[in-house]
Amino acid sequence: MTLSYRDIAKTQLDFLLFRQVRISTSTDFRRWFIYVLVVTWLVGIGRYWDHPSAEVWQYFGLGSVVYIF
Repeated sequence: MTLSYRDIAKTQLDFLLFRQVRISTSTDFRRWFIYVLVVTWLVGIGRYWDHPSAEVWQYFGLGSVVYIF
C-alpha cells in the first residue's frame, strides 16, 4: 500500500495533536523524506523571514536543509 501525501499530512496533524501515530519508514521512506525536506525548507525560510542581516542562502531556507545532512 502506497502512502499518499494526504495521509502524511493527516499523520502530521495527529502527531501535533498528541495522538498516537504509527509510521512505516521501511516502505514509505522516500515520501516521508521528501515531506520532511519540504517542511524543513519552509521552516528555514520563516526563520530568517524578517532578519535584517541574514545572508541570501538563509533567506532561501538552505541552512535548515543542509543541517539535516
